[in-house]
Amino acid sequence: MKNVYLMLTRSSTLISVYINLTTTAQYTHSSISLNSALDPICSVGRHFTFLNWPAHIKREPLDREFYWWHRWARVGIYRLQVSEEGWQKIREFIDEQFERNLQFAFLGIACCKFGILREYENKMFCSQFVANALAASGEIDIQKSAALYHPDDFLKLKDISEVYRGRIGDLAETLRKQGTVE
Repeated sequence: MKNVYLMLTRSSTLISVYINLTTTAQYTHSSISLNSALDPICSVGRHFTFLNWPAHIKREPLDREFYWWHRWARVGIYRLQVSEEGWQKIREFIDEQFERNLQFAFLGIACCKFGILREYENKMFCSQFVANALAASGEIDIQKSAALYHPDDFLKLKDISEVYRGRIGDLAETLRKQGTVE
């Protein structure tokens, strides 16, 4: 068995604050990593630290750029186990999205908030991307359409386990010292 790690966060950006206020969600952003060093951690989000636009698939370093500026933000790291084959399928899905230069689905967030099932060609929002990656394994039942997935929905997945909860800056320091979240 191999592990897949989900990083769920809530920062102080306008989008995060809006999502939190209108949904009372614990987390407002999701990312995925295929190793306990969380390197790389992949998601769909802003390209530049202080601008929402442009936004696309990216690798997010925890010790610089956006997460350095939001090092006090809440973070939870969660682990799911899949077979070697399932893990490979997730990796292939993520690699395909980078090859396609997957774009951020801004309207997808609004549709998701109102429960409107709408998918866009070559566009996803963060939790939709992570849910699709997990579904690609063929082993994780995401329980509903990825286009309706909120970051907090990952906490309801069968056999998910929390491995870290705290602040992003503390997580980055733990990773710097130990090289792993576990």
